[in-house]
Amino acid sequence: VAAELELAGGGPEENNLKELSLELNINHKVKFLGPLVRKEMEAAYTRCQVVVLPSRVLENSPLVLLEGGSFGRPALASDLGGIPELVQDPAHGWTFPSEDVDALIACLTSIAANPAEICKRGIALRAFVAAKFRPSSHWQQLAETYDELLK
Repeated sequence: VAAELELAGGGPEENNLKELSLELNINHKVKFLGPLVRKEMEAAYTRCQVVVLPSRVLENSPLVLLEGGSFGRPALASDLGGIPELVQDPAHGWTFPSEDVDALIACLTSIAANPAEICKRGIALRAFVAAKFRPSSHWQQLAETYDELLK
């Protein structure tokens, strides 16, 4: 499968990942973008097909998945914390057990073999993000929650 990987951000494992890409002779297919400002991140979302978040920690509502979804990019993410509620596999993307490399590879292989699913799930995630996370919807849901609590 011909694919390229762009890694946005940085962290303590960055140098290890760079070394690993060299050892595996895939460094020509992996780009380490480092920390990005808003416009650079938007350009990265535009270039990508899928936003991948192989998180190892509980995440409530990862902004990267919401932002990617607003660009019509489906999510491939580990099934921790609030991620499954956002991804709603198979509706908005794919999930896999955290730290299960074989499951991640299986998902990536399946995604590469089914480009129509990328488009379908990306459209669905964009609609979900627009409906649930635009400011007016957020404030309405927040007001309803407070009203319910005050009853």
